[in-house]
Amino acid sequence: MDEIEKSIRSQLLYNSYEHRNEQWNFVGLEYRLREVGSVERAALVTCCKALLTDPDLEIRSGIVAILNEIARNLDAEWMFNKLKDHPELFVGIAPKGAKLNTSTLDREITTVICSLVKKSHSAIIEYLRECVGIDELKSWVLPALAKVDAAWLVENAAKVVSQEDVCVLLPMSQERRLKVIYILAPWPPDTLKKLGSFFWMPFDPEEAKVMKALMRGK
Repeated sequence: MDEIEKSIRSQLLYNSYEHRNEQWNFVGLEYRLREVGSVERAALVTCCKALLTDPDLEIRSGIVAILNEIARNLDAEWMFNKLKDHPELFVGIAPKGAKLNTSTLDREITTVICSLVKKSHSAIIEYLRECVGIDELKSWVLPALAKVDAAWLVENAAKVVSQEDVCVLLPMSQERRLKVIYILAPWPPDTLKKLGSFFWMPFDPEEAKVMKALMRGK
């Protein structure tokens, strides 16, 4: 075990870094990754990748918690293979000593995969299709599929997209976006009221006008 691995383990288990967080040890590791130079960061990332499959659940949970911090150094297929090859370490496993956006390690890793998946990743796309029914993953999975598998998403919109899932609209082309809106129309008035000016900002005003009309079933 080298010094970098020792320091990461010490932080995740004992909160030993200068940047302390009284509740979550992984926060100190996040700060360190942000502040060090490129050479040390590369060494830290390499060690974090190795520790993703550590037998200690607390170590593993801490690494999963900081995956977004090192996502630009990761590959979707690499993470997907870790899930596939080591289901006993991730699937259905609740975190220990770390706060995640989701309830289990495999689901948290899936959210990071969503940010990295490409159109060429056919096996991952198939996996994400299977995940659309998981409520706590929809806000990550649907936008990811809208980017890399939009045709399938439009074809199955009536089954897998609800009127609450507005996150799916922006990543799509205008043509597909309007198709999804039409398929789900009319949209509940309460949902439309929640769509404030911030939601409409990325859209051309004329397109936004058409979208609103379609949502109202006109």
